[in-house]
Amino acid sequence: MGTEEKEDWKAKYEACNEKLSTLEKLSLNAVKEYEDALKVLADTDQELKECMKKLEEKEKEIKELSQLIEPAVVEYDKLQEEILIEKECKEEAVKYATQVVQENKKLKRQSQDLLKYLGNNSPLDIPVAIFEAPEEDDSSTQYTNILNEKINELKDEVTTLKANLNWSQEQLASEQYNNKQLNLKHENLKVRLQQTETSLNQHRDALRELAKMSEEALKEYESLQEQFELEVQRRNDMEQDVKVFSQENLKMKRQSNVMIMEHASDKKMMKALTEIEKLSDELRDQKQKYEEEIEKLTVEATHLSKEAQEDREREKKQLQDERDEFQNQLKEYEQKYLDLEVKYKELEKKYDDATRPPPPPPPPPPPPLTGPLKGFLGRLSNKKKETSRKLSLSGASVNDSYSQAVAEMMDSIKKGTIRLNPARTPIKRPSKENKAGQSGAMEELNNLMKKLKRSQSERSDSVSSETPESPGFQPNSELAVAFKKVKSRTRSTDSGSTSSRPKDLASLQEERNIDNDVFH
Repeated sequence: MGTEEKEDWKAKYEACNEKLSTLEKLSLNAVKEYEDALKVLADTDQELKECMKKLEEKEKEIKELSQLIEPAVVEYDKLQEEILIEKECKEEAVKYATQVVQENKKLKRQSQDLLKYLGNNSPLDIPVAIFEAPEEDDSSTQYTNILNEKINELKDEVTTLKANLNWSQEQLASEQYNNKQLNLKHENLKVRLQQTETSLNQHRDALRELAKMSEEALKEYESLQEQFELEVQRRNDMEQDVKVFSQENLKMKRQSNVMIMEHASDKKMMKALTEIEKLSDELRDQKQKYEEEIEKLTVEATHLSKEAQEDREREKKQLQDERDEFQNQLKEYEQKYLDLEVKYKELEKKYDDATRPPPPPPPPPPPPLTGPLKGFLGRLSNKKKETSRKLSLSGASVNDSYSQAVAEMMDSIKKGTIRLNPARTPIKRPSKENKAGQSGAMEELNNLMKKLKRSQSERSDSVSSETPESPGFQPNSELAVAFKKVKSRTRSTDSGSTSSRPKDLASLQEERNIDNDVFH
């Protein structure tokens, strides 16, 4: 077995040596190939550098050519225009030369004909045909005219095409400029878009980090809250234990005191101590119960507070809506009240206008004034002014309304501008002499006349001794007799006579008749 194993190992060794030799050969070949490749790479690098140099030179040449192309194109256009101008000038010169040649030929022919003719004839008899040009074919002239027209049309087309070409070149340049600007804007917008996208990504990353941090903070807060609740519970438990220990300590102290006082035979004291201990135990139990109930109520309040707040918010919203509705209704009612108040005022005015008594009729119009009447009325007004002045001096009361009414009446009598209202249907009276109409206006006028007469009688009684007679006044005249009758009647009415209303109206009508007679 040992020899076989050795042979096997030898065979393996030889095989390994062969493999190693082959690998060495291959490695040498690979090294050679690698060196060759390095040489080739160096050669290619040199060629690449040379190519890069050539490329740079060509690019420079292209740039220079591109810079020179534009002025070359401009020069080419200028040269082409000059060539066209020269061609046109050449054509015109050729035309002019042909015309000159034809004219020269004509002149030569005419001169030859003249010489021939002059040699044979006299100089006065020269025929006109010598000076006329030879007739040409019509077909050749028409063909030349057509060609000239075509040439002119082609020239016009060339000019229009040149103008169109220039216009299109200008448009192309403007479009190229606009395209460049748009490309620049597009690139700027791309850059801005990239910036915004990067900023958005940054913000999103920041928001994600914030969300993670907020979740972690919330978890920490919840854990801290749980720890806080546990600490609170522990604290409460410790406080309760401390209370129990303190109470037990008090009990021990009391018991020790009781043990000390056992020698003293005092049953009442022992009963009191036992009752105190019982009461302290009951108090401690009650405190524990109350504290437990308070904790339960606080927990229930915390749970119910959210629902209560929601209910309160709902009730608040409902109450606010109801308040708004009531405010709107109140505004409507206020507006209605204002409208009704305005209507009420209007109706009240109408009612006052309807219930207001009609104004009293003015006195009858007097006849046109004469000279003596003017003097009499002036004396009367002067007399009334003096009486009022004396009354005011003596301290007596003066009826301003009466004096104002009398003054207005006197002015209307002087001017003759009295207008009477239409008379109403008169009521028959028992009097034989006069018939007057009785109405509400007449009643008011009767009352007013009574007041005037009373005030006049009072004034006449108070100032009768002081009134001097006016010059020119005759006591036995008809006017004086009429005034005396009126005064006596007014005194009889004021003294308490119980005469009926028809008599007063009759007396008033009589007074009016007397006044009319006096004025007439």
